[in-house]
Amino acid sequence: MLLLLAIIFPVAAGLALYFLHPNSKQRYAYVMAATGATMIIALTAIFTCRGEEPLILLQLSSNLSIAFRVDGLSLIFGVM
Repeated sequence: MLLLLAIIFPVAAGLALYFLHPNSKQRYAYVMAATGATMIIALTAIFTCRGEEPLILLQLSSNLSIAFRVDGLSLIFGVM
């Protein structure tokens, strides 16, 4: 579930920014706060979900599914 939150949160924050229409200074603070929160959520998801079962988003058949899983390579790219 935390993996999904790391994907949905930035989208929700961007939609909120679209509807709030803050001035330049407020927008900068909002974007920096949303970026920091996204980084914290993503790093937490990376380090707590490592080695768990994959999060299956869509099961197309018994042998084919679309899923998220934290492995070594995703750890490297997630931290970057």
